[in-house]
Amino acid sequence: MHIASDVWKNLWRSALTLSLIDKVDFHVHVAERYPYNYSVEEVIREAERRGLSYMTITDHWRPYDPDPCTFLWERREIDKIKTKVKVFLSAEVDIVDSEGHSPVEPLLHKEVIEAMDYLSAASHLGEPWICEYGNSRIPMDRLEIIEYEHKKHLSILRSELFDVVLHPYGSTVAWLHREGYAKTLSLKEIPEAYLREFAEYAAHYGKGVEINNVPLAAEKEGVKGYERITEGYETFIKILLEKGAKLTIGSDCHYCDKHWHWPGWTKEAAQIIKHCGGSDEDLWFPKGIRDD
Repeated sequence: MHIASDVWKNLWRSALTLSLIDKVDFHVHVAERYPYNYSVEEVIREAERRGLSYMTITDHWRPYDPDPCTFLWERREIDKIKTKVKVFLSAEVDIVDSEGHSPVEPLLHKEVIEAMDYLSAASHLGEPWICEYGNSRIPMDRLEIIEYEHKKHLSILRSELFDVVLHPYGSTVAWLHREGYAKTLSLKEIPEAYLREFAEYAAHYGKGVEINNVPLAAEKEGVKGYERITEGYETFIKILLEKGAKLTIGSDCHYCDKHWHWPGWTKEAAQIIKHCGGSDEDLWFPKGIRDD
């Protein structure tokens, strides 16, 4: 009886110490392509079960898939589900070169864009579709890769289309690692001067910068190549906070399982933000949204 009582006291104490940072997940995938493996409602109910206050469904918008109409379907599904979780709709738009080109065409995709609460953007590893944009050349040496990716990230921050940058420089360190230029996927591979310029742009343009949970959790699990992740993130987060940039938190959940993926799989990201001095006031939210 005493043991059970102590357990409940600890759980209640933990619940009281949770901040908004612990209850947001702005990077959850549902539908990569038809047929869908699970429904929007299933994901929302899982978010409810795990105590989230805010969640964003953020599926990929690549040059080759999915059909942008997927997002219209998701909008209809979100709007008909009654839930205490505030659910936003976004898209993880691929930026395909250092000039900031993307598959989004504002006039052609006007209906889809209007269905979104906001758009997110990201760089990904390698660009097999680069030929569509003609003038760009894929860099090969270490410094060229870093400079190319840095320009791409700044192009996202300057764009009026996008409000959030997802897993910044994650693709950069993955590219360096793949080519043998880096032993780890840590952001320590990115020159600090570039991180500072990125943070200044993010603060100036009012963009949200994601702290992605995947590499932090991978380091915790001892996955090879994910050494020094915490060290790199601490440097980056402190720079972002110093410059006044706003942060988002994302699980990057692509499916639900008991170990790696679920809405709200953000513990490590939330902890490191708080460790670096971040608070609820440092979180980015869509315009007009702020938890009172």
